[in-house]
Amino acid sequence: MRTNMQEEWLHERERKYGPISRLSLFGKPTVFIHGQAMNKLIFSGDSSEMANKQTASICAILGDRNLMELRGQDHKCVRDSLMSFLLPESLKHEVGKMDEEVRKHIELHWQGKEKVAVRQYAVKLPQLL
Repeated sequence: MRTNMQEEWLHERERKYGPISRLSLFGKPTVFIHGQAMNKLIFSGDSSEMANKQTASICAILGDRNLMELRGQDHKCVRDSLMSFLLPESLKHEVGKMDEEVRKHIELHWQGKEKVAVRQYAVKLPQLL
């Protein structure tokens, strides 16, 4: 993945093995699913059609209550909340707030300086959002 060739890897894997195949991920057997139809099935299904279990590594990163681990009413509630947040009107509002905070931050910490310690200030930025 260091060569930034993820898309090519995904398409090559799908070409070789099809949109559904098995692989080992973090040392665990994993189902590889690629394509719009499969994503729609997973993310808009009611979770009764398939069981999903993330590897311990993924759960450690995403938490054991991530969208892919939830079932039934919990899954529907979180999915619906995400979908309402991703509506164009909601995104426009949130992006506007982020833009305002980033502009303030740049004016306060970066503007007019010959050198900027980017890491030091970039770490502080998410706390403002």
